[in-house]
Amino acid sequence: MTENSIPKWASREYARGQRMRALADERGLTYSALIDAWYWGDVELEQALGSTDSLPMPSKESEAMCMLGFSGHPIEWVAGWRYGSIPAEGCSFNYREQHWERGISLMAIDGDDAQTMEMALTEAFNSDRPIIKIRGLRTPWCGSDGEPLVLLANEIKEA
Repeated sequence: MTENSIPKWASREYARGQRMRALADERGLTYSALIDAWYWGDVELEQALGSTDSLPMPSKESEAMCMLGFSGHPIEWVAGWRYGSIPAEGCSFNYREQHWERGISLMAIDGDDAQTMEMALTEAFNSDRPIIKIRGLRTPWCGSDGEPLVLLANEIKEA
């Protein structure tokens, strides 16, 4: 995978999300309601999206890519940094609230200057952990502490 290329599976999930948005708008459904109808065997949805029986169990990252396509958010590569390594699941886990985030949390995206009080506290408590430079797809979502989230995160190796 080159620096700014998207893997085929991610492009497929993003495109599926875009098709789902068109169908949801046509039917006046939310993302969750559309997913429910599809998984319960709605014939028209199966014709448009494929049978749910043939789909692999979605990973956290593939589900987030589908939701990114559904949201209509453009593909935009950004760089930033975080404390610690990139989670293998492709999404960060929020231990305080016990749920998965919709991407990998970063402390900051290069060029953005927004920082919440929670992020400042996180920075203070994690200053002994290594800083990892990251490149990934910007999402429209924030983590529960207000931190930016990215998908398809890769570590930027210093030359």
